Amino acid sequence: MADAPPQVTGRWVTAATYSVHTGLSPFTLANWRWKDRKAGRTEAGAGYPRYRYFGAAVRYWLEA
Repeated sequence: MADAPPQVTGRWVTAATYSVHTGLSPFTLANWRWKDRKAGRTEAGAGYPRYRYFGAAVRYWLEA
């Protein structure tokens, strides 16, 4: 019998939703993304929230 797939323990949310749950300003999140881009990273650096682009939309990973 095969092992069960791992449970998903979070979801991708908008910057506004992420801000409500964490207390971080959407402008702070945008500044951190800019710093990542300036450093040549395609994903969040250490200590920054995990984010991804879905087309032009930015989404942040919110743990459940």
